[in-house]
Amino acid sequence: MTRLLSIVAAVALLASEAHAQWVEQNTQGWCSPAINNVTGDVVITCNGVDPRALNELNRLLDREKLELAAKVRKGENWTREYLELKSRLSKLNISSNLAQQALDEIERGELKQAGIIIDQLITKQEAQPDEVQEQMAESYASRAAVFALQFDYDAAWDYYQKALTYQPYDAEILNAAGVLAYKRGRFAEAEPLLKQALDIREKHLRPDHPDVGESLSDLAALYFAQGRYGKAEPLLQKALTIREDGSDHPDLISKSLSDLAALYLAQGRYNEAEPLFRRALDIREKHLGPDHPNVGESLDSLATLHLKQGRYDEAEPLFRRALDIREKHLDSNHPAIGESLINLATLHLKQGRYGEAEPLFRQALAILEKTLGLDHPDVATGLNNLAALYITQNRYAEAAPLLKRALVIQVKALGLQHPSVAATLNNHATLHLKQRRYTEAAPLLEQALSIEKMVFGSNHPEVATGLNNLAMLHLTQGHYDKARPLLERALAIQQETIGPHHPSFATTLSNLAMLQLAENRLAEAVQSLEQAEAIQEEAFGPDHPDVIAIRDSLTEIKAAQMLGDMMEGMFDNLGNLSSGDQLPDKSPEKMFREFENLLRGEEFRIK
Repeated sequence: MTRLLSIVAAVALLASEAHAQWVEQNTQGWCSPAINNVTGDVVITCNGVDPRALNELNRLLDREKLELAAKVRKGENWTREYLELKSRLSKLNISSNLAQQALDEIERGELKQAGIIIDQLITKQEAQPDEVQEQMAESYASRAAVFALQFDYDAAWDYYQKALTYQPYDAEILNAAGVLAYKRGRFAEAEPLLKQALDIREKHLRPDHPDVGESLSDLAALYFAQGRYGKAEPLLQKALTIREDGSDHPDLISKSLSDLAALYLAQGRYNEAEPLFRRALDIREKHLGPDHPNVGESLDSLATLHLKQGRYDEAEPLFRRALDIREKHLDSNHPAIGESLINLATLHLKQGRYGEAEPLFRQALAILEKTLGLDHPDVATGLNNLAALYITQNRYAEAAPLLKRALVIQVKALGLQHPSVAATLNNHATLHLKQRRYTEAAPLLEQALSIEKMVFGSNHPEVATGLNNLAMLHLTQGHYDKARPLLERALAIQQETIGPHHPSFATTLSNLAMLQLAENRLAEAVQSLEQAEAIQEEAFGPDHPDVIAIRDSLTEIKAAQMLGDMMEGMFDNLGNLSSGDQLPDKSPEKMFREFENLLRGEEFRIK
């Protein structure tokens, strides 16, 4: 889940996940989309699940209003829980006909009836004081699993707690309960459960057992969601090693690769993320086919990485391929298409192709509002990006209401300490800066920078953006001593994380040149701008608005330098005249007028 920069604004990019629609193709993964032969609708099919149960799964998924890739991922999780439940009921079947009846109902997709039967089993077991604790724990865990399959997570949580009162050290139940707590956003409750499950499995199973890999991956997902990247990384690395060494399921290997790459992307470690994303894409294309949603997810992740790297020519075909797959198989108003349109439009915004970006942003926003509702976080992303375009075009009156609405949605849905909130705060501050409303911009920039440091750490490209933006505020107010260390720190972070050839590095150099100009350090300003121009032209070509702006600035500065040198030389000559010397033929006024004419003449060129 990423952002873009303008000179002083961070612009939120919607990092969509899987895109593609996979139609009637065999897969080695658990779940994939297919076309219903009767209705023509897109449904989710999962290996190992009875077709009758799949009908219930698709009914439940349809209520969730998810895009295709999210449906597949939720189907994968559902299938995992479904197969675990069948295994648990098979164990109970040894001593109970009711367990077999519940298993039969599960096969038929009659989840409600299966739950009623398991309730009867629990009542029967509770009436028998000599009933072994393990069977009671399995029954309660089975009831919890049925609730989870129905997406009733609150009820499922209560029953997992009951199961753990009978078997507090059952790693399978502990892990299932921890994953459920994570899904509910109850991270503080999830962590001890997942850690305990991992400890038990590592103690009693061989180090490369698949269940150990599962626990490592689940605990890492929790840490990643919390922004605790340092704790997530070794877990993800170990899970990947287990799955690769054990020749595990290709889909699990590609998932581990993608998860670790996503962590590196979030940390700004782009060079480490790229080979992992590419390996995941290769595995998925080989085993799932070119149009599978997981392939689309990999395409989008790789494109987002290239966008972060400033490799726009490489990002664009990946985004377009993802969009083409979606448009081929999905309704034109599907939210997944809206997400792809936002990604492509954001790329065009960064490329300076404003005329192409605006209709895509507008189309995407209309789709997301219609399908997801007016208060969805993805709608806020669309609003924020459209506002960023308007700010770039100096259309401030159109940008302001979009930013206000986006911020209200994000704070309500995501909380105050979310990176998307920081992006909107940055854009709102940029709007105030351009309108010279400095006292209103300052607290927004400071709050955004605080969020970025908390979420990403102090040495991240997004933090460099925040420092850069705050420096621009001080620069416009004439507080040069405050602006300088912020720009220098931003450049140091960017040098280390994204490298000295990234367009964002050029942006900070341009801002540093503005400071150097303000301090009358013309030679240094020229050097900074020349370096920035070379970087931007390499990335965008000679006709990009940013390149043209830098080139125009260089022309003006070099002309000012030339005029200053000429005037200085003239006054030196005046100072060296003796009483008998003659003034030059040309007066200073005439020399100045001739220099102005020279600037206007076609023969004058600045190199």
